Amino acid sequence: MSNEMFQTPISETLFIPLAVRAMETKRNASVLRDYKAVEILEQTEVPDTMVDGGGMAAHGILARTKVIDDEIKGILLNRPNSIIINLGAGLDTRTSRIVNGKLKCFELDLPDVIPLRRKYFAENERIRFIAKSVLDDTWVQELGEINGDNAVIIAEELLMYFAADDVKRIFQTLTKRFPSAHMYFDAVHGFFCR
Repeated sequence: MSNEMFQTPISETLFIPLAVRAMETKRNASVLRDYKAVEILEQTEVPDTMVDGGGMAAHGILARTKVIDDEIKGILLNRPNSIIINLGAGLDTRTSRIVNGKLKCFELDLPDVIPLRRKYFAENERIRFIAKSVLDDTWVQELGEINGDNAVIIAEELLMYFAADDVKRIFQTLTKRFPSAHMYFDAVHGFFCR
């Protein structure tokens, strides 16, 4: 796979959490199992430099993945018809780990990332892809009329790539459209962003 396939270097980082989840799946006492990540990594020729986030990053990826998975599973027990809005979906495999037959999911990412996502995931009546930047406020129009009470927004490994003003703008868009939604995101200390 060529590094030139993405318009931004940030897009290349989508392989790091995929590789971490795949490697964890192969461990005996794993924190989580992600067989779809293993499958994708085996089908993709990715340079080692694109999947090595370092030991500390790996622990952070596994922790946030497990926490968000568990939180969403808890929500689905009470609201099985929830709608996940996954901002910066990349090659996130959550929809293959959390399946209840009723959950709807919108997967948003940059226009150069969604074609890669389509290689490994199929759109259907429950899963739709949106090829837009999270900063392009028109993406919310592609959701149609959905009940904000049932919305679960995920911004995993996303917000750290934006300036503070852009993060505020993202939150303003979300709170205006989904005032009562659940939202899960990770925060990274400025030291690590540098």
